[in-house]
Amino acid sequence: MSATQAVSRGISHPSARHGALRLAFELRGGRTVLTEQYGHAPLRVMRPIGHPSGAALVYLLSPTGGVLQGDRYEVSIRVGAGARALFTTQAATKVYGMDGEGASQAIRIHVESDGLLEYLPDPIILYADSDFRQEVDITLDAGARMIYQEIVMPGRIARGERLAFRRFSARLTARDAEGVLLHENAVLSRGDGLDALGGLDGFTCWGSWYGLGLGPMDDGL
Repeated sequence: MSATQAVSRGISHPSARHGALRLAFELRGGRTVLTEQYGHAPLRVMRPIGHPSGAALVYLLSPTGGVLQGDRYEVSIRVGAGARALFTTQAATKVYGMDGEGASQAIRIHVESDGLLEYLPDPIILYADSDFRQEVDITLDAGARMIYQEIVMPGRIARGERLAFRRFSARLTARDAEGVLLHENAVLSRGDGLDALGGLDGFTCWGSWYGLGLGPMDDGL
């Protein structure tokens, strides 16, 4: 079941929240401005910060401190033609322990012609007994570019908590007019031998960094 399907089935846990965030950026007078902003708690963003390059920087806030059992989040980001935006977070995303159903997040990103989005959130921290599913879908129009980053911490390492999460599922798909550029799907569960050779192999985190649609002239991004 995808994160979107999970959202459509509603919320069963009494403390669960259905958060939603919708952002749209447009190029106006040589500068990128946030033309659409909708947030349903607990998803909120700070006022955009302008950059001398004309790009807009937006921070996602986390007023509740983390992801709880049964939470369902939906995020939609659209970057208009020629616009440049950077999306990041105020702090790491903490996914707390759960004794029943898990939590999920569905992210939809559309970068229009010649637009640029840098999606650079802080790490996801998987607390002991957490269960988190994330689905990311990216669409790039002609000439669009995107930098995508994902870092996962498998526990509160300083406390000696490591690889004690119950389940982590992540699916990422990126496509353009010619078809699928990238597709990866990972489902990790406690007890799967994640620390063995070929897995984490003793390392304390894992991550991915993708440059989509970038060319040799994009070194200064």
